[in-house]
Amino acid sequence: MKILLINPVFCEEYRLIKRGQLLVPPINLAYLAGGLERCGHEVEIVDANVLFLMLDDLREIIAASGADVVGVTAKTPTYNDALDVLGMTKEVLPAAVTVLGGPHPTVCPERCIIHDCCDFLVLGEGEITLTELVSVLESGGDPSAI
Repeated sequence: MKILLINPVFCEEYRLIKRGQLLVPPINLAYLAGGLERCGHEVEIVDANVLFLMLDDLREIIAASGADVVGVTAKTPTYNDALDVLGMTKEVLPAAVTVLGGPHPTVCPERCIIHDCCDFLVLGEGEITLTELVSVLESGGDPSAI
């Protein structure tokens, strides 16, 4: 399966990066990608902060990706931006499965699952869970059994 993992832009972080004061790669997404690639999936990571991307840029990247699964990470300050990215994904890739993970959904899952743009939440350390979810989706199984 084709999987797109996104670290959404956050305006304040974007300004700090642009001034060269903050440049932190999304190591969490690299861990997820490693597990998925070991299982034979094609994975792309997009860090909107490092690439200086805004939402319109992400829309084009998501549409062009043709991804089967789009995963977005969310810290509390980037939660609304993550929802915007997931909503955009549903617009440009309606068949794609959307997954939200990261610290914010782990701490506040009940607030995150209520959004139509989010098909699944991955809570806690997601390397195993996301790989299992994608494998079940690929085989046409029931994800609720995970």
